[in-house]
Amino acid sequence: MASAHPSVKQEPVEAVDLESRIIELCQQIPKGVTDAAIQNDMPQFTPQQRVMAINRLLSTGQIDLLKSSTGLVYKLKDPSATRYCSEFLYNHCSVCCTYIYETS
Repeated sequence: MASAHPSVKQEPVEAVDLESRIIELCQQIPKGVTDAAIQNDMPQFTPQQRVMAINRLLSTGQIDLLKSSTGLVYKLKDPSATRYCSEFLYNHCSVCCTYIYETS
């Protein structure tokens, strides 16, 4: 018989620590963190663990992956840019909808 309480998936402590440390590195190096910097800072983690942590941070919108002159870098996502885009789109859509309504 199945349990009445759903099970909650627990992330390994190491994965959470790795994600937290990547975020800390991004805060310390705002121009962008390379994979080599992450590897040098945390050599105890395998490439697979690093990729999983980075993918999780990317998919949850905590960091961005950008191309720079030195290669790919990870940066913290700028929350103000997201807010600005949302406000811009809302205002733009409002103007368009008003125009369509008034011209109909």
